[in-house]
This record gives sequence, structure tokens and C-alpha cells, in this order.
Amino acid sequence: MKTLINSIYLLSMYYMNSNNITMHKFGIENNYISMAMNSMLSKTNNTVKSMNISETNAMVIDLNWGCI
Repeated sequence: MKTLINSIYLLSMYYMNSNNITMHKFGIENNYISMAMNSMLSKTNNTVKSMNISETNAMVIDLNWGCI
């Protein structure tokens, strides 16, 4: 996980040093992500060797229809 965080941080620095304003903003967002992941790292199980995300679930709540 530490390697992943460092990679995201290095990419964010590369993007922030770009002359393209869109890439600069993207770099700032990636920097925030790397800082958040780094702060969470000390509070989580550090023995995770791999991670796989196979699908995304979402819950939509509508006041008229309830939970969809």
C-alpha cells in the first residue's frame, strides 16, 4: 500500500508541474487522495498484499420512491 501511495504522490507532483491547468488541478486532487490514503494507512491493517475491486454498488434514495 505504501508503494501505491508513493506512486500516486509522485504522479500528482508530475501533474501539478504541468503547464496545462486541467492537469494541474488533477494533480492537486491526486495529491489530496495520496495524503488521505497515507493518513488512513496507520489506522488500517498493513498486511494487505493485494486488492481487487470487481464491481461498484450504489444506493439511490428518492423521497418519493424510497430506496431503489
